[in-house]
Amino acid sequence: MKKRKLGKYAIAATVGASLLFQQIQNVHAETTSQYSVPPKHELRAAWIASVVNIDWPSATGLSEMQQKSEFIKLLDDVEKMGMNSVVVQIKPTADAFYPSDYGPWSKYLTGTQGKDPGYDPLAFMVEEAHKRNIEFHAWFNPYRITMPRTAPGDATLEDLNTLAENHPARKHPGWVIPYGKQLYFDPGNPDARQFIIDGIMEVVKKYDIDAVHLDDYFYPYRIAGQEFPDQSSYEKYGKQKFANIEDWRRDNVNQFVKILHNSIKKEKILC
Repeated sequence: MKKRKLGKYAIAATVGASLLFQQIQNVHAETTSQYSVPPKHELRAAWIASVVNIDWPSATGLSEMQQKSEFIKLLDDVEKMGMNSVVVQIKPTADAFYPSDYGPWSKYLTGTQGKDPGYDPLAFMVEEAHKRNIEFHAWFNPYRITMPRTAPGDATLEDLNTLAENHPARKHPGWVIPYGKQLYFDPGNPDARQFIIDGIMEVVKKYDIDAVHLDDYFYPYRIAGQEFPDQSSYEKYGKQKFANIEDWRRDNVNQFVKILHNSIKKEKILC
């Protein structure tokens, strides 16, 4: 893949609870003394959310031209505001804004999960951002499978039937945990964790993105009166090493971030 020269925008910083990689190039700065320090890159980013059509696209079922026009307008606004980066949500509910071997097309594009929008939105967005010398940071929600259900009661595995037939959660129900009104991939299941990492690395390898951001990379927020139902996973994968389930959960998060970090560094040969 031909690498794009980013000039002074070659270095990025971590924002919030995000894992960030950067295709770093050497930055040369004139120095006036041996104690001078090269100026640091200032990350000025706008977050663009796709889940439930918060920011883009503004509604499901828009034509390819309408979707592209809306995104170009967002980029133009970002550029006018002096921003140098966009953080775009490209995998909101274990579905994708690009053709993927690890999830179906997002329903927030066409209104139907798994339906091809007729073009590659991610390739288009990256190209348009780079035309303006704006970094494109790919935003993933690793564990979330569904948004809160609107039907009465809490989520159950029956909710898997509402997903596209080729959704990975339907193919691997043993990876799925219902909690509250949503479905999640089990952070303590090593197979699920590696699948999520492989899905992110698919984007790292195929697209000229500038960074990876993780949102909700931790366990779901506690719900009063409900315990996250991962006792069986703890018994199988963690009890021999960790005396209590909380330490095991924290380690699962640490391992996920560590493995992903190392995978990205290996792919991009970062130092």
